[in-house]
Amino acid sequence: MEDIKVIYADLPCTCKGMVVRMFDDGENRDTIVLNSRLNWEQNKETYKHELWHVEHDDFDSCLPVSVLEKLNPY
Repeated sequence: MEDIKVIYADLPCTCKGMVVRMFDDGENRDTIVLNSRLNWEQNKETYKHELWHVEHDDFDSCLPVSVLEKLNPY
């Protein structure tokens, strides 16, 4: 698996985190963005949730986001 950067940002309270994918030098670069307003335990769970999306190549999936979220065990 490629290197995944993790950063914290002041996101709205309704957003626990997200994955941002950029294409750089012919390769995908994934960054997991965690909400700095949340505590360590919440960010740990969000990290596992977002990492699952990366590991299962959800960016390349044809499934709707609502289905992908239901498949994610975290």
